[in-house]
Amino acid sequence: MLGGDGRFHNRAAVQTILWMAVAQGFGRVLLGQGGILSVATKQGVRIIFDNGSRIAFWLSGTGAEGATLRVYLERYEPDGANQSVPTQAALAPLIVLAQQLARIREHTGRSEPSVVT
Repeated sequence: MLGGDGRFHNRAAVQTILWMAVAQGFGRVLLGQGGILSVATKQGVRIIFDNGSRIAFWLSGTGAEGATLRVYLERYEPDGANQSVPTQAALAPLIVLAQQLARIREHTGRSEPSVVT
């Protein structure tokens, strides 16, 4: 499922995400009209995968200059034996994908987040 609120280069983001989904062999991607699934405004972009994993990008602040990019990553792991894997290792594939999709280094100059919780 792919959707956003229509802001922040939505068309380019949708095209990039769909291209990457095809390259990764996704069988189906749900896409709202114009890439918009969310009815709330100013909520960012959420990418929800079939396996329950999610990537969410939120831009907070008063404008693009000096705003904070928040990236939320969630991965569902049903196997209890795998739930002791360190968080960064478990989320590594989502971290790489989020960096590539949003081109975070290109836009911010940062190679690592300033805060990890």
